[in-house]
Amino acid sequence: MTLAMSSWLVALRIARRDARRSRGRSALVIAMIALPVLGVGAVDVAFRTFELSPEQAAVRELGQADASVLDSGQTKVVQDGGPGQGYQVEVDHPRPAGLIAEPLSYLPEGTRAVSDRSVQADLSHGDRAVDAQLRELAYDDPVVKGIYRQRSGRAPRGPGETALSTALASRLGVHVGDQVFAPKGIALTVVGLLDDASTTDARTALVDPGWLPAPGDTAQSRYLVKTPRPLVWDDVRRANAHGIVIYPRHKLPGTPLLSNPSGQGGARTLAIVVIVVGMALLEVVLLAGPAFAVGAKRRGRELALLAATGADRRDVRRAVLAGGLVLGAVGGVVGIALGTGLGALLVRLLGRINRTVPGPFEARPIELLAIAAVGIVTALLAAVLPARTASRQDVVAALTGRRGAVRTRKRVPVLGVLAAVAGAVLAMYGAQRRDALVLLAGSAVAELGLVATTPALIGLVGRLGPLLSATPRLALRDAARNRARTAPVVAAVLAAVAGSTAVATYVASLDRYDENRYTPSAISRTAVVPFNNDKDRGRLAQVEAELRRTLPVTGAVQIRSVYSASPDVPNPDVDRPVDKECPLNRLDHLPTRADVASLRDDRRCRFEGGSSALVPPLVVGDAETAALLTGVPRDEADRVLRAGGVLAPDVNVSSSGTVLITLRPSNDPSGTHGKPFRFAAGVLPDNGLSYVVLSPPAAARLGLTPTVSGLVAALGRQPTANERDRASAAVAKLGVQSTPYIERGYQGRYGPGLLALLIGSAILVLGASGIATGLAAADGRADLATLAAIGATPTVRRA
Repeated sequence: MTLAMSSWLVALRIARRDARRSRGRSALVIAMIALPVLGVGAVDVAFRTFELSPEQAAVRELGQADASVLDSGQTKVVQDGGPGQGYQVEVDHPRPAGLIAEPLSYLPEGTRAVSDRSVQADLSHGDRAVDAQLRELAYDDPVVKGIYRQRSGRAPRGPGETALSTALASRLGVHVGDQVFAPKGIALTVVGLLDDASTTDARTALVDPGWLPAPGDTAQSRYLVKTPRPLVWDDVRRANAHGIVIYPRHKLPGTPLLSNPSGQGGARTLAIVVIVVGMALLEVVLLAGPAFAVGAKRRGRELALLAATGADRRDVRRAVLAGGLVLGAVGGVVGIALGTGLGALLVRLLGRINRTVPGPFEARPIELLAIAAVGIVTALLAAVLPARTASRQDVVAALTGRRGAVRTRKRVPVLGVLAAVAGAVLAMYGAQRRDALVLLAGSAVAELGLVATTPALIGLVGRLGPLLSATPRLALRDAARNRARTAPVVAAVLAAVAGSTAVATYVASLDRYDENRYTPSAISRTAVVPFNNDKDRGRLAQVEAELRRTLPVTGAVQIRSVYSASPDVPNPDVDRPVDKECPLNRLDHLPTRADVASLRDDRRCRFEGGSSALVPPLVVGDAETAALLTGVPRDEADRVLRAGGVLAPDVNVSSSGTVLITLRPSNDPSGTHGKPFRFAAGVLPDNGLSYVVLSPPAAARLGLTPTVSGLVAALGRQPTANERDRASAAVAKLGVQSTPYIERGYQGRYGPGLLALLIGSAILVLGASGIATGLAAADGRADLATLAAIGATPTVRRA
């Protein structure tokens, strides 16, 4: 043991001396080790900072309260248990009208409660209007302390005062002392600005308790309570028996265990993390390994002298491994130091992007030291193969400066190809089974197989040298002769590009999946204002004028519908032909996975987008109305509608080019008394909308009188946020209940991630190429000197 320790100390002294002599190569290795340590350390610091403890999360949600209490409106509920868990309705029967529950009556006597009620409404100031949350909460009460932080001013003290979140105040452009207007023209004076403890994007207006409408309206209501004694699970059960839900601050004594198979999920997550981290370490080993290989090669004579003076193979291996230990330790320390600083910057950046307020800055020393230790282990792994090669070199050949033969064993590429094929098959199987662990494991095996074939591939490519001119022929020959240096770097680039491509493909697939499921409410770049009553309809011309003033409107038409709220008046239903019905609906058994997979691309089984609350599903209009509302070409719409026909989605049009519309009374749920009408039809574009446009003659044939139900305006471009706010404010000032809805189309959310992936891959590929070039230049100085001696120009040597 003493001899081994002494041998390691000697090896470490040699490694330290060699690192100081070869500072360029040492800095390169340190950078390679420090880079992943820096990244993982920064992520760890950011994750731990954003990860809130149960107490921190409770303060943001409940302040200092012991629980939140709400009335479910049901006769009885059953909670699943634990803080923040949901509840189930045991008896699906709402509480009878007139029977009002008293949530606080089921809590211990002496409980102190603060009412917390909220409703969504538009707040306006000047020419801007913003959809905000009006919240009735005495946030300066000690029970509520922690949910908000006062930025300036004070809390509201009367029905005409409000305190705004800083995000809402910025959006409206107001300060303390200004006035904002709630619906129905109610003026509120801003007396304070505050920050939400959870998010920087909260658009909230705090008002005095008792200001919002009475219970029974659309307001959401709960109580934040402070109890004289700790709550127990029996308190929750007793309240549940009367339809009252209690969300405790922490898990209560006696809480039933939840049936959650977290063990299996945790094991799968751990396996996925191990595979991902293992592949990341492989990248670092592949990038740092060539530097150790070149270092060991340049020290070949020195190591050969060690062997010649009595050192055995184990001592030679230690001399090379000690270099990995020294450089790995330095790289780990540098990476952790820089990673902690980068983590602090990352916290601020992520907070701005996600609009999330982080917790207190937290850097856990034990975790950071473990990450640094992983960096040291990575450096040692990168030095293993060079150490093994150096210990087996021919001492005489090394002392005389000769190179040995460079060959790749045939079994290595054969095994690599087999592994790559097996991994690809396993990955495809995992994709079909939608098993992330199998998919990732297959990808890892395939990557390792490709890495194993890299030396053989370089050798094959090197044989193309005679077909090229002098400069690329020299480069290929150098790469093929120095496979220990070239192969790992090429493999690292290969693995990085393959992994990035796989992730990019997965993310792009997610984006396309989300885009296909997106259901628009109108054609992109249109503004829709629905009218809910005769008073709104009377302001049609004024609404159109305000939209043209505040938005880039290029055209506008009114929307007329034929639906009636009266139960005695029949309403039209657009039927679907039998041959357009999804086959899944006609199965005599529950659809299996095979059934669903076989019809995945069947147009009949796609989810049909629909009319929303903005526009009724069946409207009456001319070609211009149809074009603005559905995107159908005007000439085609004009041809169908002038002939008294109907425009409908393809799923409603029969093979004979007709549409069946049935008038069914609202008080006839069976639909047996419906009266059918058939119309010639034109097919609307497949854009996710399911509006049906009737021509005026078709509406007259049905015996229905259309009424104005809204206004749709075409926009020359997408309006800015300020323009949208001004349009909402202008319409609200007219007294119209609804605000303009502007269809922006599908908005992808994976762009920043793909951009970060592209940048990371580019940095890795360029960095690996730079490493290979730098090592080749350092290792080939003698060859470059020979080229210069025989007359090669500087341009040839640089090339």
